[in-house]
Amino acid sequence: YEREFHNPLFKNRLELPTTVGAPPPLLYDLTLDGKLWSEKRQRAVTLALYDTAGENFDKEDTVRQMVEYLRVASGIIFLIDPLQVPAVRDALPSTVRLPDADQMAEPNVIISRVLRELERERVVVQNAPLSTPVAVALTKCDVLRDAGLIEPNRLWSTDKRHIGYFDTESHDDMAGMMGEYVQRWSQAVYNTVRRRFSRHAFFGVSATGCASDKDTRRYKYISPWRVEDPLLWLLAELGVIPTR
Repeated sequence: YEREFHNPLFKNRLELPTTVGAPPPLLYDLTLDGKLWSEKRQRAVTLALYDTAGENFDKEDTVRQMVEYLRVASGIIFLIDPLQVPAVRDALPSTVRLPDADQMAEPNVIISRVLRELERERVVVQNAPLSTPVAVALTKCDVLRDAGLIEPNRLWSTDKRHIGYFDTESHDDMAGMMGEYVQRWSQAVYNTVRRRFSRHAFFGVSATGCASDKDTRRYKYISPWRVEDPLLWLLAELGVIPTR
């Protein structure tokens, strides 16, 4: 983590390379203060975070390993790149640097391929909803915010956090708003998520807080924005952290 993620990004403010293949999971021990539950003893849980790029599903080994992890996964986070959504690309000003359009990176294509592989390996019955909690996170929201595609309101202009407990009211407001944006920009993604994931929520995040310079590939600053929300929601759904 220090060598491949923290130092390049937070110290040198450099773009990180995209995920290639199936890297090993990142393993963490998460310890929680028992006082959150009015208990004297601490609570602990092990996090195994496995990452793979949906665009790599044409590689048999990657798909096989991904399915084996999803077979035992307690929760799933789908990262949606809005800059690969045609409706968003069309709405952004010409000054925004867009990645090359990639049909295989279109969000609904990736989600559908994941579901198809899960059905093929009999992890889920064909056309049946998946019961594992799924967080659908719209990334690069700083670009959408700066371009005016996300309307300013209290959810975005304040830095309200989940302190001491998972705030369900704040979450419901945010998830509802992000769900409306996903529905507006990609009805297909919205319908697939609603139909195939019985426990789901929508999120908006930014890993850096700003876009990198197109020439130097460096960021002016690094200020992650609401990236913890999808993980906290999964932990709340699984009963690992308290809610209120």
